[in-house]
Amino acid sequence: MFISHRTVNPADVENAAWHFLCVARAESPAAARQQILPVGADARVPMREVYQMFQGRATPVQVLAAAGSDPSAQFFGQLYIGLYLEATGDPAKSHEHIAIAAQDRFAGVGGYMHDVARVHIHRR
Repeated sequence: MFISHRTVNPADVENAAWHFLCVARAESPAAARQQILPVGADARVPMREVYQMFQGRATPVQVLAAAGSDPSAQFFGQLYIGLYLEATGDPAKSHEHIAIAAQDRFAGVGGYMHDVARVHIHRR
């Protein structure tokens, strides 16, 4: 599914991130990092830094710095940091970031991904 999606949206960092999350769960974070899908130039802030974090080349602090004060960028930064930390073995920090992404103030900018954050936090 993730590989075929690249044919219609080759710049989508989120597709690569979800592929990473699935491989990390099925195998290991190291295997996921080795198999990370390539992406083109995703212009959405902070998606470049999110991708670099999943590659192991950026930190959550760098993702949040790139997000700045833009609510949409903050939402996606917090969500993907939380999911990444969960996949790489830090459930406590993961919970903190996903809980922020699930806050009502992000409902208007997160779209259905805000629902993903809310469901994720309630299922823990």
